[in-house]
Amino acid sequence: MTRFNGMAARFALAATLIGAVTITVLSAYVYVGGLGLFRDREFQALQRFTDVAAVRLEENIDHYVRDVRFLARLNETRALLGERVEGAGDPGEQLAGIFLAKGRTRPEYGQVRLLDNEGIELVRIDRGANGLLGRTAQLQDKSGRPYFSAAAHVPAGEVYISDIDLNREEGEIQVPATPVIRIAEPVRSVDGELLGIVVINVHARQLIDLAAETMQAGAVSLVMNQDGDYLAHPDSTLTFGFDLGERHTIDDDIPELSEFVRGRGRSFVGPGTFKAERYLVSARRVDLARDRGIVIAELTPASAATRGFAPIRNNALLVIVPLLLTGAVAMTLIANRFTRPLRQLTVAANAVVSGDEPFSASETKLRSDEVGELARALDDMSERLRAREAEILLSNRELSQFAYIASHDLQQPLRAVRSYLDLLKRRYRDKLDADAKEFIDFAVEGSMHMKRLIDDLLDYSRISNRPLEFEEVDMQVLAEGVASVQAEAVKGYGGEITIGPLPTLEADPVMMERLFAKLIDNAVKYRTEAPPAIRISAERRGADWEFSVQDNGIGIEPGFREQIFKIFSRLHGREVYEGSGIGLSSCRRIVDRHGGAIWVDAVPEGGSAFRFTIPAEAREVST
Repeated sequence: MTRFNGMAARFALAATLIGAVTITVLSAYVYVGGLGLFRDREFQALQRFTDVAAVRLEENIDHYVRDVRFLARLNETRALLGERVEGAGDPGEQLAGIFLAKGRTRPEYGQVRLLDNEGIELVRIDRGANGLLGRTAQLQDKSGRPYFSAAAHVPAGEVYISDIDLNREEGEIQVPATPVIRIAEPVRSVDGELLGIVVINVHARQLIDLAAETMQAGAVSLVMNQDGDYLAHPDSTLTFGFDLGERHTIDDDIPELSEFVRGRGRSFVGPGTFKAERYLVSARRVDLARDRGIVIAELTPASAATRGFAPIRNNALLVIVPLLLTGAVAMTLIANRFTRPLRQLTVAANAVVSGDEPFSASETKLRSDEVGELARALDDMSERLRAREAEILLSNRELSQFAYIASHDLQQPLRAVRSYLDLLKRRYRDKLDADAKEFIDFAVEGSMHMKRLIDDLLDYSRISNRPLEFEEVDMQVLAEGVASVQAEAVKGYGGEITIGPLPTLEADPVMMERLFAKLIDNAVKYRTEAPPAIRISAERRGADWEFSVQDNGIGIEPGFREQIFKIFSRLHGREVYEGSGIGLSSCRRIVDRHGGAIWVDAVPEGGSAFRFTIPAEAREVST
């Protein structure tokens, strides 16, 4: 009996050790994999909030630029600066009225001013402490202010955007002061002589608050300049210290962000330490000028990533102790009823973590013991993950359908606006003064831009919603047909398009035509002074065909090679290159739906190479 007991004890001990190791490894594997999945989702959600805030900030700054350009081109502005403009009346009074009207459209406008070429204010509109706008009679000399000198040297047609600082006169120490960003454009004569400067002071806190409205509730929001100095911080005493002789920077709080803030990257996502606690951090840069910008950062506690996973972790811990006790009683029971089901759970958990298939352990889930309880907990986790993925897919489809319907329904009222503007211009051409004609031209130009934007958005929606129709496509013939449409324009610039050899594969021909057309059009649009040289080629890479559309154009800086594929993303103003920022995002959408990938590489001799893969075997991917 003693020997039996000794053997049983040894078997029980061995089983307990084996069970402990097995359960520990399984639990750690599932925990680490699941925790990584939850953390990735938190990072993606956090990045969406900062992206939306950055886009909103960029849109507001773009609006301010359009406003100052509009005011600088007014006849009243030029008349007050000494140019002879017929029918200007009292330009000072008229200009003050226009400044007031423009200021009322934007509560964040603190001042709107016109300075002559010596820095003397000619017209000045101020917003008082009560929020009301009024014309100021006490005009000042601003010739000594740094922004006057900087704006005076801006080339014709360009706008000066200042750093954000406290709006204080030289040597003034009064606090609190109002942080502002100055948008200014010089007014020049036909000969290029400086006549004066139009300046809009934007209240920076209101501008930042407009962007912060889109940030995630309960998260920590930070805003910095290009040197890492705080413009917005939960502790308001730390903001604008750089303008008061005491700096408070991101280096003091989140060293992980320092390099990004002072670099040229567009976005940052990763872990960080803030006030001795671990956070998930997402940051996005918004450029003000070539070497100046604003960085928006949002932080959420790292514990948020584990909050949804805690019940599964706790259930696993509750299962371990009973199973270890059972293993100590009988080696056979452990081997037959525990080891085999655990192997099934391991395989099923691996499938869930890798994303190959849903959790599948039907026999194990029917067990009434702790292993069955663990299987049901894992199954519940898998179901919840699948449900969230289904919700995301449904949301994406609904958003695509909404964009299609909205852009389609906007066509009719936009056509009506265009028609009436054209009718107004033709019928009253001889009765309108120069300003009215210019305003109509602005409206026509805006409606044309809106039509192009709606058309591109409608095209993007069709690309997203139209079911793919796979068939055998000779890519050589297809690419040559697309290139023939652009051939005349390319030859007009002294260039050429070289194609092939390209394979025959299964794909949607309509979508492939759009893809090649957009990439060739992109190469022609962003050409240099040299004759455009476009080469289309393909090479087999395992199960995929890798295509390349190479050009000798202006090229793309490394920091922007991912950004260009995002919808509405533009690297140049519309006055430099026309477009809506949807073309390359449509290319990515087409490639994604075919199960491939698209990216851009630099060409050593200059230019860009847009590369994308298409699987050799046809398949449509739901995204």
